[in-house]
Amino acid sequence: MPLFAYVCKSCGANSELLVRVKEEVSCPTCGSQDMERQMSRFAAVTGPSKEPAVCTGCAMADGGCSSGQGVCRMS
Repeated sequence: MPLFAYVCKSCGANSELLVRVKEEVSCPTCGSQDMERQMSRFAAVTGPSKEPAVCTGCAMADGGCSSGQGVCRMS
């Protein structure tokens, strides 16, 4: 199943959900099915880095970063 980024049109929550091709999705925050799929962003990896990546390439970067520090931990 592919991972897609969505924004809820009812409450504005950002979510990343594993969904089948024609599966209906609902917001994990409010339960609404008024969800809009977001364009995926990606980052090219050119080699190892001594510094952690700044969290700007994922759909959850705007206030929803799971690291809580605005830094993606690549593992």
